[in-house]
Amino acid sequence: SNPRKFRKEVVKVVKAYPQIERYFHIPIQSGSNKILSLMRRGYTVKEYMEIIDLIREEIEDVVITTDILVGFPNEDIKDFEETLKILEKIRLDDAYMFAYSERDFTYAKKYLKDNIPYNEKKERLRTLIELQTEISKKQRERFIGKEKDILFFKKGKKEQQLLGKTIENLVVAVKTKENLIGNIKKAKIVSTNGKTLIGELVE
Repeated sequence: SNPRKFRKEVVKVVKAYPQIERYFHIPIQSGSNKILSLMRRGYTVKEYMEIIDLIREEIEDVVITTDILVGFPNEDIKDFEETLKILEKIRLDDAYMFAYSERDFTYAKKYLKDNIPYNEKKERLRTLIELQTEISKKQRERFIGKEKDILFFKKGKKEQQLLGKTIENLVVAVKTKENLIGNIKKAKIVSTNGKTLIGELVE
């Protein structure tokens, strides 16, 4: 959802119905109000944070991901640092991260000059990815020790390994001889491996 169009009622519905994923993808794009204005996004950083706070207050163990774009026209180092600071503050579960490049038929290409050097964009993106990777690791670790219902959907790469998903849209790998694909079983999260949680079936 674009934060500009986000409605509080969505949170109430997700909370009320246990079969709906506890997962939101809400793009922030930048942590700088100046850049958000140039992007014509229609919301401020404060308004975005209020949405995140509302979701977390209402829904336990919710997973929230985002989109972030660096190197947008006129983004100076202060704007970029504001993006890093907001990521550290809100600590989202994951992010799709990109460096700006011109796209046909967009406002930015028509009216704004692509004035950030390519190498600078690459360096900012590298820094951003390093920060979010560490945050994402810590966010996944908060599930260790918890028991979750897992919907199994395919075999894993390892022998006797199945992959499933939690209601928070997190992938869990479980070692089992049973054919559980298409079934929901409870598992305890015992560790993480990259973006995958490692679980053990609960009898």
